[in-house]
Amino acid sequence: MKNCSLLTIACLLSMLAVAQPSVAVKGFVVDSAGNMLPNASIKVKFAKDSLFTQTKKDGSFNFRLQGSPQFDMLITMVGFAAHQKKYNINTGDTALALGRILLLPNDMELEGVVVVAQTPVKVMEDTTQYAVSAFKVREGAMAEEVIKKLPGLEVDKDGNITSQGKPVKRIRVNGKDFFGGDVLTATQNLPAEVLENIQIIEDYGDQANLTGIKTGEPETIININTRKDKNRGKFGTMSGGVGTRDRYMAGLMYNIFDNEQQISLLGSFNNTNVATFNFNGGGRGGGARAGNLGGAERGGFGGNGLTQAISGGINYRDKWNDKMSVDGSYSVNWSTNETVSDNQSQDINPQINRITKSNRINETNNNNHRFTFNFDYRIDSANFLKVTPYFSYSHNEGQSQSSSQLKRNKFYTYNDAKSDNKSYAPNYGGTVLFNHKFNQRSRNLSISLSTNFSARTQAGNTFNNYRNIDSGYVPPSIRDTIQQQQSETLSDNLTSNARVSYTEPLDNKRNKFLEMSYEWNRSANYSDRNVFDVLQTSKDPMPNINQSNELNYQFTTHRTALTFKGVYAKYNYLIGIVAQPSLLNGESVEKNIRINYRNMNWLPSARFAYNIGKDHTINMNVGGRSREPSFNQLQPISDSSNLNNIVKGNPDLNAETTYNLSIRYNKSDRKTGKVFFANLNYDITDDKIVSARFNNVSGTGRTTTYMNTDGFYRISTNSSFTQPFKKRIFSVTTKLDMSYDNNISFTDSFQNKGQNWNLRPGLIFRLDIPEVIDLNFDGGFTYYKTTTRYSTYVTNNEARTYRIGVSGKHFFFKDLTIGYDLYKNFNSGFGSVGAVNPFIINTYAEYRFLKGKVATVRFQAYDLLDQNTGINRIINETTITDSRTNRLSRFFFLTFSYRLMKFAAGANKTPQRPGAARPAAGKPAGS
Repeated sequence: MKNCSLLTIACLLSMLAVAQPSVAVKGFVVDSAGNMLPNASIKVKFAKDSLFTQTKKDGSFNFRLQGSPQFDMLITMVGFAAHQKKYNINTGDTALALGRILLLPNDMELEGVVVVAQTPVKVMEDTTQYAVSAFKVREGAMAEEVIKKLPGLEVDKDGNITSQGKPVKRIRVNGKDFFGGDVLTATQNLPAEVLENIQIIEDYGDQANLTGIKTGEPETIININTRKDKNRGKFGTMSGGVGTRDRYMAGLMYNIFDNEQQISLLGSFNNTNVATFNFNGGGRGGGARAGNLGGAERGGFGGNGLTQAISGGINYRDKWNDKMSVDGSYSVNWSTNETVSDNQSQDINPQINRITKSNRINETNNNNHRFTFNFDYRIDSANFLKVTPYFSYSHNEGQSQSSSQLKRNKFYTYNDAKSDNKSYAPNYGGTVLFNHKFNQRSRNLSISLSTNFSARTQAGNTFNNYRNIDSGYVPPSIRDTIQQQQSETLSDNLTSNARVSYTEPLDNKRNKFLEMSYEWNRSANYSDRNVFDVLQTSKDPMPNINQSNELNYQFTTHRTALTFKGVYAKYNYLIGIVAQPSLLNGESVEKNIRINYRNMNWLPSARFAYNIGKDHTINMNVGGRSREPSFNQLQPISDSSNLNNIVKGNPDLNAETTYNLSIRYNKSDRKTGKVFFANLNYDITDDKIVSARFNNVSGTGRTTTYMNTDGFYRISTNSSFTQPFKKRIFSVTTKLDMSYDNNISFTDSFQNKGQNWNLRPGLIFRLDIPEVIDLNFDGGFTYYKTTTRYSTYVTNNEARTYRIGVSGKHFFFKDLTIGYDLYKNFNSGFGSVGAVNPFIINTYAEYRFLKGKVATVRFQAYDLLDQNTGINRIINETTITDSRTNRLSRFFFLTFSYRLMKFAAGANKTPQRPGAARPAAGKPAGS
């Protein structure tokens, strides 16, 4: 009887176990760049049982569990840190999607000796990753000092970064925008010792990152990952300095990191040309730009003119619970700038060239505010919501005065001009992104909505005193003209966008996918311009009907795309077709002119990415885009605010369409350290909007209007090769930038097929012995050639700049550093304004002291020979403009800085803060 009872109980328990539903568990294993990791080992422990499996070629895994409310999973792979988490299963669930599980690079232990699994340069499909520990810098150095050593990257004298010839436009820290996404804020203020790696990413946007369908032109960004053991602590720098010529600076950068919660404060005031925030680019509404508070050799003393700035900002990031995370920033800036420039331009035409020489003094006062915010909400394993509002506001005031001389054949015009203006410009908008993953893996729906409103109110006064001379008469004929005008312009733009994308897997192996997408874009523009002529007798303003105008127009596109994608272990591809009808319509109320233009574009969409081998990739992209004309190009009025250059819009303009082909090849050899990067870009534009200039029969004046034409294309290439020697003690880098433009323009009804060449080879030699010397030699030249080709007239214009530079640091007695930065330019072919060859010498002595070497005093001599001058050439269709601009010149500077570096013991652990939400079912416990 007893045995019978036991048997009955056992049977019942077995029946209950069988009756309990099984749970399907699935997910992906990826590295920090988002690449899928195949063949990762997975061990699962549940109840009193266990199972083993591996990830597939696409990095996915799936298995079934039964009879356990929780399980422990361990994922291991050579070269990566083990991932071990405990997961909970809700009662009644039959499926559990874990999403993407991240594996980070690891240190390998061999019999008590730690061997760092360090890959200096790791090349992936759209990401190049640099291990910071492989590029040694001295304690206290900022991230920028590391970036200067990275193959394929260049940092100019003002701190701007280019990667393989493309400007880096945004920066993130641990995957989130930092101070609105500006590059210099992070690179000049984050200490190198808290960094794990630096990634250069070709970013296709949030929607592409979710769907995996990457189309269009990517944005080059930097993502900086910090070390896990530096994620809990307080660190920062405060500094101050005074110098000759009344130079001064003071600043503070302070960071409070508590794992997911991170707060950064930044403040600065100076008159040493450190533009603490850049509101003109990099991030929504403009990006932040921070002055260096950590002691980099450049010290920030760059840029044109003389600038004073006061600024401050705060950046906030936090993970409120397992589902919600936020990040945002607020920045404010007040600045003044005074710029003095000499310019010379020549307009080349088949009859008689026009040469203009001028000098100008500009003074500006700017006040800017910017707010950015990101809210990420992982509703559940299948649904994700991202909301991104932003706001910026600028108030600018400026005044200028100039003198110019124009010469065309026997005609001369001298002009003394003055102007002042004020403007107010709010800008706000936001983006909402929703993504849904269906139960069938890889089936996906993504919806994004965005809007942006920008407005500008501008008022100005201009005064021109012209003297026109015709030397064909004896004595010469002289005619004086005084023009004084007041103007008020109100303009606004409302841009709206909606996009829906649906992705469907086409086979059971999940190798082939089909994406169907629709995108609607509308840009609504309004401008109301009122101009008044000021009478010289009574000084009364009189309306100028011819130059005043009210314009209202809209540009709308409907973009429908069908895209096929294949994903395999060695390669992936994408091919599609885009149908894009567009409508440009509007009206000039006062001129009774209507604009109505319809067009249908068929645009290609293709991408091929091939992993040739480890750290060896090639990528090819094909795409297209349309651009509508601007206000000034459409307005049917003659803007004669400059009597020597009257500008008249063309309401019959069409939108232009550009087709693009880009190829990128990257290779890194882990054994030898050799790195080779190369890229090629080709653009061709249909209905290109170009200038058409008509010179007056007599005198120096001309009228410029706009028209559509074909025949414009551009080819550019960039390459660099780096060879290290003796464990990176020596390294040699060769590089080449080249571009060719085939421009079309019109002068006096003659067509010009202009050809512009730009060639820039270079050589860099680096000697880097830690704690002894860090030496960098940079040499090269830039060659410009412009060919103006009319049917009856051909001319060539050439200019060259040879450059040579040496920068370095010598370390003595552990705490003393002698640094220098010398560079010399030799210019030829730039005309009178470019007939200078500045030799810039900067040097400093720096001493560290106090416990932990947290205090630094530095004495710096800047531009010892007092020759700092900006030389620039701009080529625009048939016009070549050379300019020379004042810059901050010789002064001596004494600074003191203090570093705070305090991190919690065991900072890589993640304790739960009081009040934090408990982990949700299906999410890693304790995360």
